[in-house]
Amino acid sequence: MYIQPPRLYAHSSLSAKERTLVPLSPPGLTISDRTVHWEFRPSITSWDKLNAFWMMRFAAQAFMTDDPRMEEELTQLGFSFYETISHPRSGLKAFIISNQSTVILAFRGTSNIANWCTDFDMKLIDASTHSPTTNPGMAHRGFTRSLNSSWSLIREKIDHCYQPNKKIWVTGHSLGGALATLTALRLKELGYNLGPVYTFAAPAVGCAQLNARISDHLQLFRIVTDHDIVPRLPPERSTLNEIKSWLPVGRYLSSWLANQAYGKGDYCQSGTLISLGPHHFHPVDESTAKDDHLNFWTEYHKAINQTGIQEFWQGVRAQAQRHNERTYLSLIANHSHY
Repeated sequence: MYIQPPRLYAHSSLSAKERTLVPLSPPGLTISDRTVHWEFRPSITSWDKLNAFWMMRFAAQAFMTDDPRMEEELTQLGFSFYETISHPRSGLKAFIISNQSTVILAFRGTSNIANWCTDFDMKLIDASTHSPTTNPGMAHRGFTRSLNSSWSLIREKIDHCYQPNKKIWVTGHSLGGALATLTALRLKELGYNLGPVYTFAAPAVGCAQLNARISDHLQLFRIVTDHDIVPRLPPERSTLNEIKSWLPVGRYLSSWLANQAYGKGDYCQSGTLISLGPHHFHPVDESTAKDDHLNFWTEYHKAINQTGIQEFWQGVRAQAQRHNERTYLSLIANHSHY
């Protein structure tokens, strides 16, 4: 089993508040003394570390669409089309770039109060919106509503630069990864030509029926670090007994999730799990991936029993730094440089 017990007090040197555009010096990007050369390879549709790095780079740039240097950098990389998408009420933000062979759509992760409201709106609802299937399954209400708020604009921007000979690659970090997954599924079912979907630290988007659609239509690579709690949210029903023991709030939280949020459904993860750490970056076999969720929450249960609830939540806050997009980018750079 690849998962390790959580290290509650390990602080990352990278802070989510330190978001700045790391200057790109052709022919590559240097992060923590590691240089990753620009070589995005759209013809490779299987798992690829270098493509993963550049998709994570684009996902990180989605946090910085207001930076005037963005368009200049993307022009250096050969992208002649650059458009942003923003919805003030839902907080959704993304950008689209295109060259002769590829369209890339990158969604921003959680960055404001509206995004937090989206994240915590966990009720499962019918996923038939924009779906041609008769058995669509159920999806996270917050993610679905956020995507619906900008769907017509997303389609409009894509159609400005899309041609059938181009592949659309969709990516995002955290909330952005969830939106990327749902967007890619809609586009594929509408007949667009989709490349692989790379998500980073993305939470679950819906139930088993929805994820069956995702598996049927998408090549989805879900990159997750061993100690990041966000990709294990919302917790599956199988873990609620672990959460129930988190006194004093666990019993109420697990009851609310089971009865109000999930109803008759349940959450589960989709795609190929890619385990990321300082010394590993590789796909995980299906049986191990299925065990990941329960094992993660079991280890957190043990951590609470060993440290106490107050110390535990102090540790969770420290671990939040592990979740930010620059931490993921730095870890992936360790495995992609040359």
